[in-house]
Amino acid sequence: MRFLKSKYQVIFLIILMILSLSLITVPKAGGQVPPVNSLNNFLTPDQDSAIVQATVRLDGQELFQITAPRVSDDENGNPAINRRIRKIENRLLFIVNSNLDVNTLQVFYQIKNNLPVIYASWKERERPYEIMSVTSLDAEIDGVDPESQATELIPIIKEGILQAKSERHSDFLKQKFAMAFSLLLGISIAIALVSYRQKQLKKKWEILSENIPSHPLNDDKPKPITDVNSEQSNQEFIEIKKQINWNTFQRQALQILKIIIVYTAFFIILGLFPQTRYYQLILRTINILLIITIFIYFSNRLTLLFIDRFMTALEDSSFFIVNPDVSRRSSLRAYTLAQTLKSIAIVVWLIIWIITILAVLKVNSASILAAGGLISLALSIMFNDLIKDILTGVFILIDDQFAVGDVITIGQLSGKVENMNLRITQLRNTNGNLITVPNRIITSVENLSNGWSQVDLTLNVDYYTDVDQAIQVVNEVAQTMNQDPDWSFYILEPPTVLGVDELNHTGIGIRIFIKTQPLQQWPVAREYRRRLKIAFDQNNISIGIPQQNIQFTNSHRINQ
Repeated sequence: MRFLKSKYQVIFLIILMILSLSLITVPKAGGQVPPVNSLNNFLTPDQDSAIVQATVRLDGQELFQITAPRVSDDENGNPAINRRIRKIENRLLFIVNSNLDVNTLQVFYQIKNNLPVIYASWKERERPYEIMSVTSLDAEIDGVDPESQATELIPIIKEGILQAKSERHSDFLKQKFAMAFSLLLGISIAIALVSYRQKQLKKKWEILSENIPSHPLNDDKPKPITDVNSEQSNQEFIEIKKQINWNTFQRQALQILKIIIVYTAFFIILGLFPQTRYYQLILRTINILLIITIFIYFSNRLTLLFIDRFMTALEDSSFFIVNPDVSRRSSLRAYTLAQTLKSIAIVVWLIIWIITILAVLKVNSASILAAGGLISLALSIMFNDLIKDILTGVFILIDDQFAVGDVITIGQLSGKVENMNLRITQLRNTNGNLITVPNRIITSVENLSNGWSQVDLTLNVDYYTDVDQAIQVVNEVAQTMNQDPDWSFYILEPPTVLGVDELNHTGIGIRIFIKTQPLQQWPVAREYRRRLKIAFDQNNISIGIPQQNIQFTNSHRINQ
């Protein structure tokens, strides 16, 4: 165990994490891509395939597919397919950027070294310009021979060159600039409208936050279920809390909408111009990742809203109204479970997001499992105490040992539970100090507010007091308080006087039990002591006084 506490633990964990990450295949940028209509040039293809395919593009527009055998990378780490793609695309750009008369452009193929080679010629060019060779692997894409494949590619290449050339014309660029300006104007208006709506929601949120009443769970003094004002206050709190949560969700959704509007406009503008269309291609993969992230975010937010609605539904259910003795306890547990479910939901959606992103990036599943195993081992060592906290927190919730709002004692620590989750429990003691307790050290709990509480008093009266009269006075004061309308709600059962419980040097001990509402044992006991003092004075009953006998002995012996 000393190993886990030493500096070597950190080194061990770092090495373990590096090994885990090394098992994950990081996608390489370039031309190794799946078939057409996929996320070309950005995702890793099937590593088990002997050949790879890639897409030839001109100004970001897809033209056709080529194929090459899987061979080792060059000294710069570029696969062979990437080098071939770059060579063909550079030659196409050379033709487009040259002083080309489109009316004289001709694209054709000739057999060279038993393979068809595609050329381009135009008036200003003295001899044909080689574009590419069509290989047998290229022809296998469409299941034809190389010459037939070359025949199919000629019109595609020519049309691509003519389109790229026309897009560089001044009239075309002016038209696209006008479209970009109109788009920017439109999104400016849209953003202004969204911002205006955000301001309205912000003002409404501020008003709701200022007017929200205190939560009944934060009130140590329970109210009778027949108290109309208390019931209305609880309903008002639930309704305002719903509105605040929905308002927050709307404002966050509008903020994301603004980002989406700006990003979409930027993406569209990149595609308008041939010089920037390649960057739009790069963003296609990012688009999918963003869509997944936004979907996961909104799913998480909706899950949290659902949990809030579930909690408020429990608080507002008829079960609480019909059963006033358990209403507060059930509300406390529902609130605590809701907070814990929120934490679990966030972690679950985060895991789903990570797995989905790795799947989109086509990270090898075996690598994920192997790396996940090593990472789990590293985390279990690193966060051993955290795992114990979580497990203990789960059992606390399952067993309903305590909830937010309870007053508990853990060892030498006592206080009201202000916050709890699967990791920690926070108590506020009578001095106002906030005490944070890791769940793993909670082995035994004294819950002072689960179901009901009790006043346990032993009253010492003087030895010369009439015992029967003292018991009668103690009982009369308790029964009178039980019948008082201001205190009868907090006393659940008629008080029980047990009789003489002690006889010692301080006097005669008379014991009494008063069963009360949760957390009301202290105010009831204070009020009862006050009334009992007045009754003792009226009946000339004195409290017990400690007595002690002192004996003296003569230590000197008289000699006679």
